[in-house]
Amino acid sequence: MSVTISPADLRFIAATLSSRAGGDGSSPDGLDAPVSLQSATPSTRAAELGAIVFTRIPKAPLRRAIALTAMACQLRLDGYMLLAPQGVVVGMVGGLDTGRVSASAVARWIEDRAIPG
Repeated sequence: MSVTISPADLRFIAATLSSRAGGDGSSPDGLDAPVSLQSATPSTRAAELGAIVFTRIPKAPLRRAIALTAMACQLRLDGYMLLAPQGVVVGMVGGLDTGRVSASAVARWIEDRAIPG
């Protein structure tokens, strides 16, 4: 059984990122529904979570940062860390956001770059 990010965790991530970016520390609407990650591997759970964030948060400031942070936290809960150049990570998350890259492609990409940690 794996541990997954909860709606409270997502709201905390969003509020923290908002506060650090000079915002009011609030989190966007759409993060209150339960998160159900059915995937079998850490990389697919992380990619699925990123896709969920993008479907739940309409075009809002920091949504890519929220998704990336949630993905990294989910990997960490599963005992992994993402090891990749910052620009490439930004490109993959941006691709997931715009639909140019599928969640399954992101999962394969993460699998190649996730290290135990």
